Amino acid sequence: EPIDPLEALIKESEEKLKRLKEEKERAKAKPEIKPAFPDADKRLNFPNNKDIDPYDPTTFGYVEIGTVLGPHGVHGWSKVQGCTDFPERLTTPGMVLHFKPFRKRAPRKVLLADGKCTGPDSF
Repeated sequence: EPIDPLEALIKESEEKLKRLKEEKERAKAKPEIKPAFPDADKRLNFPNNKDIDPYDPTTFGYVEIGTVLGPHGVHGWSKVQGCTDFPERLTTPGMVLHFKPFRKRAPRKVLLADGKCTGPDSF
């Protein structure tokens, strides 16, 4: 039985709307971010407390890989000036990083949700 062209267009439009709704719902669902290296915390060896300078994070066993320059956009992104030879450290989702806030002594653990390279040494 031949289908009316108008009915075919209506049916196609309804299917597209249904697919768009499903895509929107999937986009809204927050994906669970898993650490890139789940056993990273188990492998950490901390230095002796007497060797730690509370004002120098490098004595904690941390290495600076970038500096946060400020916010970027409206989705919670940050601009980072990288100073590392391994850019995957700042672009791999699930990577465990430690962020030292300004005027704070100790770094805080952060799980990288997403990252992208925006230029030379800019992430």
